[in-house]
Amino acid sequence: MKNRIFSTLLLLTVITVKAFSQQISEKEIVGKWMVVKVNLTDTNIPKDQKEMIELLKDAFLKSSFSFKEDKSISFDFEIEGMQISKGHWKFNPSNNTLVIQEWKDRNTNDFILMEISIRKEGEKILFSVAETFLELEMKKM
Repeated sequence: MKNRIFSTLLLLTVITVKAFSQQISEKEIVGKWMVVKVNLTDTNIPKDQKEMIELLKDAFLKSSFSFKEDKSISFDFEIEGMQISKGHWKFNPSNNTLVIQEWKDRNTNDFILMEISIRKEGEKILFSVAETFLELEMKKM
């Protein structure tokens, strides 16, 4: 009886986890994406970084990512020097991580410009930008 209850609970847990955190495919990434909402992943942001985080939040809300089938990417961003006009993207399906580099560095694992963890929650696609406190809710155009 105990084994049956344990097995049932384990099965329900696996189903729940899969339902709330679905895989995304490389094919689904291709296209133009717009940021529709920016969430903070941590409320304990150091004081010296709060102003920069707010600036980034506002800029991301006006940004877009364009992922092409040939693995090129452009990232339109209003902060000078942070735009990417001819980048390269790599997707790791085992951990849903996307790495963005300059096109010239595409054959290496060096010189990463941005690393993004992608999550699918129901209909929402969420990009968590590494080394920031930001999670971007995305909409494919």
